[in-house]
Amino acid sequence: MKVTFRGYSVKLINNLKTKINNLKEKLESKNTIKYSLKTLKVIFIVFAFYMLFFTIITIKNVNNQSKEVFGYKLYLVKSNSMVPEFEAGDLIFIKKIDPILLKEGDIITYYSNDPNQTIVTHQLKQIANEDGKVYFITQGINVDQADPFPVEDVNVIGIYKFNVPKAGALLNFIKKPIGYILFIFVPILLIFLSNVYKVIKVSRQYKKSKEMEIIQKDKLLELERKKNEQMLEELARLKSNLNVGNNS
Repeated sequence: MKVTFRGYSVKLINNLKTKINNLKEKLESKNTIKYSLKTLKVIFIVFAFYMLFFTIITIKNVNNQSKEVFGYKLYLVKSNSMVPEFEAGDLIFIKKIDPILLKEGDIITYYSNDPNQTIVTHQLKQIANEDGKVYFITQGINVDQADPFPVEDVNVIGIYKFNVPKAGALLNFIKKPIGYILFIFVPILLIFLSNVYKVIKVSRQYKKSKEMEIIQKDKLLELERKKNEQMLEELARLKSNLNVGNNS
């Protein structure tokens, strides 16, 4: 009886270990799927901000003023008057500033005093005062003479901070349907399909592992059945021998 009890205890412990290992495998598979889904969500959020950012900076309002992005106004350079600082096709970032803080040599963006109130970004060459008003004399770096219209302080939009070479040309292309498709829609679609493929792959691996687990269990059950059959045969043989002994 002691031997049988010990054997039963060992078998029970082994069964418990098997169940624990199976549970660990299930948890690992579920965690992998959850991680893939979380990754997919993060990627979609990042690209949503990506779309939002480029949509904002490529849209002009009714007054032809640039939208602000993180405190900067963005403008597309249309001429080479400021070469080598920046050139046509570049995207410049302008920061709002109190005109009183400006000094000669600064590069500023302003509304020109011409009839069309063109937005211009040139270098400040001279600060003048007339009848209590402050005027700025501006000039392009790549131009031999000053701009024809002095700039009133109230027309100053901001001060130039930095530029992204050729980004403006890229944004102009993105605004077109083909550009939006290539730079916005296609990347998101590829990321989506890639992550869907990963999720499907993980799901298949999980399903395959479950199938292998079932096959393994079937094999163990078959081995157990054969052992039981052998035990029954052995018991039958012993019973037969005992009967023969009793008859003799």
